Amino acid sequence: MQHNLEPTEEESYDSDSENIFVIEPTKEYELLGLNANATDSEVKKRYRHLLKQIHPDKGGDAKEFMKIQKAFLKIMEARAEAKS
Repeated sequence: MQHNLEPTEEESYDSDSENIFVIEPTKEYELLGLNANATDSEVKKRYRHLLKQIHPDKGGDAKEFMKIQKAFLKIMEARAEAKS
């Protein structure tokens, strides 16, 4: 099963919104197919979408599944630290 994990086109985004944090682009964002300016909601939505596609119970690869989980957790932890 092939998955589109390519990052989306980079966008510049200036906002004073509380749930948008500009974080340097990392391999974690690339793995989720997002840019660093994605909102928390967009990150969570993409994460859930990918997990449905690559879950080992659905025939997906367990290693890829774990990479996605770790990438999501790292992004969300970094955002939580930025908020405090």
